[in-house]
Amino acid sequence: MLINELIVVVRIGLRQSALDACTSADTSGDGVVAIGEMIAAVRRSLDGC
Repeated sequence: MLINELIVVVRIGLRQSALDACTSADTSGDGVVAIGEMIAAVRRSLDGC
């Protein structure tokens, strides 16, 4: 995951962007990107998925 993709995930979590920008960020499928999902995205980017 690239830095710009992480920024999109954070913007979705902060409700500054629509979920449509990165639906895979919503791993729980509840229609929002929670803090835990943002942290998981950062961890995946650092660990190489």
